[in-house]
Amino acid sequence: MSQLLQDRPTGSPLDCLASLHMIGTKHLLIRKFRSEDLEDVHLFLSHPAAMAFSGLAPFSFGQSAEWLNNHMEAYPKKEPLGVFAIENRQTHRVIGYCGLENLPLEIADDIEVTIGLVPEFWGRGYAKEAVSALIDYARDRCRLERIVAVVHAENLNAHHLFQNCGFRRHCDLVVDGVGQHSLYRVEITDIWENTQ
Repeated sequence: MSQLLQDRPTGSPLDCLASLHMIGTKHLLIRKFRSEDLEDVHLFLSHPAAMAFSGLAPFSFGQSAEWLNNHMEAYPKKEPLGVFAIENRQTHRVIGYCGLENLPLEIADDIEVTIGLVPEFWGRGYAKEAVSALIDYARDRCRLERIVAVVHAENLNAHHLFQNCGFRRHCDLVVDGVGQHSLYRVEITDIWENTQ
């Protein structure tokens, strides 16, 4: 279970993420990116394995700086949605990103969970911890009924991750320039009822 470390009252259901300051889990903090995160951000954006299913080549340092700046500048425009840093609570390093974003309408009229980690932190349960925290937050603070994930057909680890987090494969689709994907959905109310 995730623990909301700081929040404030919200208005409409989707206003909840505008109050996101920090979400804490056993091993992670999920928070907004800061400029001093650049070196850690570059570690995963420049890693070939981390970028393998993104349709993009590993980033240069300049591209990583631009990516980080774009996400920081987007917070006021995209709130309540956004892409956030995943910080290791023990080392205080940023080890990846996660977030909730609007999918392009040509794919689905839904809100997508996104996540990526530095490969050295794969296989430790951190991705599941982060996705589960976002599901909790979407349910408890956003009152969202459903969220989705778009997963590359060959990204077997991601298929396993989202299935373990309660997502079910809804359909297959082709993402331009990237290839075959599966669209996973989770009905948040079903997860809530199954945990009672």
